[in-house]
Amino acid sequence: MYGNISITPPPTPPRNGEGSHIGRFCFSPPSLSGKGVGGLGCLIILLALICGCAGSSHTKPEPAEIDAMAEPYKKNIVQITAEFSNSESKYGFGFVVGEESDNLYIITAKHVVQSDIPDIKPKDIQVQFYENQGKTYPSAGIPYLSESAYDLALLEVKKPFESYRWEKRCYDVKAKRGDYVWFIGQNKEWDVSLDAGIIKDKASPTNFFKYKADMHSVQVGTSGAPLFTRNGIVGVIIEDSLNNVFALGIEFVKEAVKNLNKRWDLDEQCQQGDIFARITKRRETKEQIRKFSEKADFYFHTGQYISPKDENAYDYYKKVLNADIADRHAQSRILDILKNILSSLDKKVREVYVPLIIAEKQGRNVKDDMVKIVDQMLADLTDSKKICEEYPKPQKDAETDLMCKKLDERIRKYELIRVEYQLKNTGASGG
Repeated sequence: MYGNISITPPPTPPRNGEGSHIGRFCFSPPSLSGKGVGGLGCLIILLALICGCAGSSHTKPEPAEIDAMAEPYKKNIVQITAEFSNSESKYGFGFVVGEESDNLYIITAKHVVQSDIPDIKPKDIQVQFYENQGKTYPSAGIPYLSESAYDLALLEVKKPFESYRWEKRCYDVKAKRGDYVWFIGQNKEWDVSLDAGIIKDKASPTNFFKYKADMHSVQVGTSGAPLFTRNGIVGVIIEDSLNNVFALGIEFVKEAVKNLNKRWDLDEQCQQGDIFARITKRRETKEQIRKFSEKADFYFHTGQYISPKDENAYDYYKKVLNADIADRHAQSRILDILKNILSSLDKKVREVYVPLIIAEKQGRNVKDDMVKIVDQMLADLTDSKKICEEYPKPQKDAETDLMCKKLDERIRKYELIRVEYQLKNTGASGG
């Protein structure tokens, strides 16, 4: 019994020489000779085509679809390294299941953070997040462990950064035999495997699950990883052996976390098609951005920065930013447009305005020409100013602000010049 839940205990983990954790750990698939393969390798996270994808659960998606569906879950997944006082070290994976204040709760297999030698406590446990690879974060104290019969542990780790977000939808309690499963993670990386496994056996929503996976691309090191079907997470992987992956059911994991009085924030149900719809929309948005960028780049290179209306570089870069406000290419190009407009204005001043000033000093009547050229420059500047008023910057951009201030200065300058020459023309006609 665990709490109020009766479950069928998982098989006893194999020991050294039997496809077990040798030296550096994890349940390693046995070799053809029956010998164990040492070392916990990379994370294998059997990844499902997420929440409510369109189509039957028995329809294999295309590789590009699998890769796209894996992406939202990567931010949930962490690499785990445990060091012990006896110089033993282990490594595996886990995934976020809850959040409280600035703390995250991460579920993993207990043997990832527990020594093979009784009474040896972990000296240091570090996790690494997908969105901040290369930097590790310590687990707070000794991990919370479930009863000894069940291979589960819960880590408590500070959020890697303030804006960190993880995918809370969803987990799957309706998985059935024959459903496809996938994994993320090869060689300690968050790579996506395109080979599908198939659920071989499932006793009940809270019981131990047994899955059979296509092992062509599977490598050692699944422990702690979430197992996914098309509709979400179905369990925590605690062992892999030749052609089989074993996991504890997600409902059991949920009860274990709650019995430790810790937060559980994974959604029990996902809205049918919700994540798939978001993924589809994201793909459509990326394609739309690509088309907008191509048109914008064409107009940019042909000098159609802000005209004609609706068919110019700025308007199309603005569409890109409306779809993805953080698109750096569009941000950079809009800044270039402002620079090029000011540069073009400076060229016009040198080639047209300055010669008119010289001609006026020589006694020629250039008032009408001067008003005409100033009006042209003001029209260009005024049209350009809309960039500063509309530009949807994701954050304050000092260089763009500087360009906008220069535009404002030029507008004020040439408005005064136009008024001056208009008064001169009025005075000339009145005299």
